Amino acid sequence: MATEKQDAQWVLDRKVRCFLTGTSNETVSGLHLFWCRGRPGFLPHSVTHPTVAHLLCFSALPDLLPRRLLQPRVVDFLLHKFGRPRGPADVWVDIADVNVFMQKWTAERFNVGDREADKMLSGRWNLPQRRHRVPAAAVAADAPHVESVVPVSRSKTLAYRYLHRAVSHFYQRVGNKSVSGFSTFVNDHVGLGTLRRIRGTRTKVEVVFAPEEAADMLLSDAFITELVYRSAVVRALHVVFLLLGVLHLFSEAGGAPGSADVIACLTAHFALVSMKIRSCLKKRAAASESDDEDAIDTTPGLNGGHRAEWIEELDTVRHL
Repeated sequence: MATEKQDAQWVLDRKVRCFLTGTSNETVSGLHLFWCRGRPGFLPHSVTHPTVAHLLCFSALPDLLPRRLLQPRVVDFLLHKFGRPRGPADVWVDIADVNVFMQKWTAERFNVGDREADKMLSGRWNLPQRRHRVPAAAVAADAPHVESVVPVSRSKTLAYRYLHRAVSHFYQRVGNKSVSGFSTFVNDHVGLGTLRRIRGTRTKVEVVFAPEEAADMLLSDAFITELVYRSAVVRALHVVFLLLGVLHLFSEAGGAPGSADVIACLTAHFALVSMKIRSCLKKRAAASESDDEDAIDTTPGLNGGHRAEWIEELDTVRHL
């Protein structure tokens, strides 16, 4: 495999054609975009005769594309769709639509064709990558060999895969706040659940339902149909909209003078929140008694639920 120095020399020898990146005030404005053996790089416009030192100096700048420039745009795209949906599909955007958005943004920003933009996003970048988790039991049983695990390479992350994490994290935040808002409301008004310390923290606590409590709320979709639980779901919606800064778009004045504002949103919004709550309740209902002996992880919305489950939940909510 060629080194970066060899790649740089290859660029000098071949006189690779440079593309202008535009004149906006972005971080990479005023830079040339060049291709080095299928990998993009940047150079200042002022450098008319680049040397190997120039190329090596700016070798890390391609990381700006997925990490500093495009990732925030993906979050803004999801937030716009969520806050101003044209239909249910905009509430939870399909990953294919996210890919199209990323391709178009990259093509326009760097003045390249759609195929070149797709090529850039399909390439492997020098990006952070999660380490493979080793189960605690395996660590205890094979402790001498744990250190022999080869670290994950930072240059093997696909840009698409890295940017998809922004999509996952967006809906994870929605899930976490949904569960927190629902649980807190139920605990305050019905007295169900107990306060437990969140694992890994000293001061943060959340409401955790006992297995039998969670099972009762799941029975016949009681957490949606029962009045007090339904009010808790509406409260969770309020918390989510407030978190994302779109509460003013879904809040209307109450019918009676002096009454509190009410939430007016799509059924798809309601289904997204109820799906995250359902996922939490299922996890708690299946928990064993040993899970309650110590502080537990009360972030079930973190990885719970996918778009297919949301579609099923949407159909369930519409028929209740």
